[in-house]
Amino acid sequence: MHASGRAIGVLGTGIDFCCLKENKKLYEKVLERGAIISEFPQRTHPALENFPVRNCIVAGMPRGVVVVEGAQYRGSLITARLAMEFGREVFGVPGNATQPVSFAPNQLIKPGAKLVTLCRRRHRRASQASSGRPGAGRETVSRAAESIGGCGAERLGEETLRTAQY
Repeated sequence: MHASGRAIGVLGTGIDFCCLKENKKLYEKVLERGAIISEFPQRTHPALENFPVRNCIVAGMPRGVVVVEGAQYRGSLITARLAMEFGREVFGVPGNATQPVSFAPNQLIKPGAKLVTLCRRRHRRASQASSGRPGAGRETVSRAAESIGGCGAERLGEETLRTAQY
C-alpha cells in the first residue's frame, strides 16, 4: 500500500467482515484507494473452504502472480495453479530450500514459473522499463505486482522485479 495507484481486496468472507483486528487499517486503506470484493454474502465468516474460492478470483484478476512465500499445503500453490489455468504469467521468488515457506516458489520455478532474480527500487514506469533500451529486455513483473493487491504484492511496494534471462 506504499505505492501509488488503486487497490482491490478480495475476501474469503462477506465484504462487511474484516478477518483480523490488525487488518482493519489495511481494510480501510484499500476501501479509500479502490474496492473490497467477495463472492460471499454479507455476514459470511471465515471458513477454510472459502479461501480457494477467493484464490480463484485473485488468480484471474491480474496479468501475473508473484509467489514470494508459501508452504507445501497452502493457498499460494492453489493461486499459482489457477493463474496458469487462466493463462496468466506466474513468477517465483526463490528461497532457502531448508525453509518451509520457500516450498511454493521453489516448486513453481522447477516446471517453468519465471524466476525472479533481482529486486530494486523503481525509478521509472514499467512501460518505460520495457521500452527496448539496452538492458531493458528482461521481463518486468511490476505490472503484475501492482495489479495483484494481495498475494504478497503489498510487501513489494514500489519495487521492480526482474526475471532471469536465459
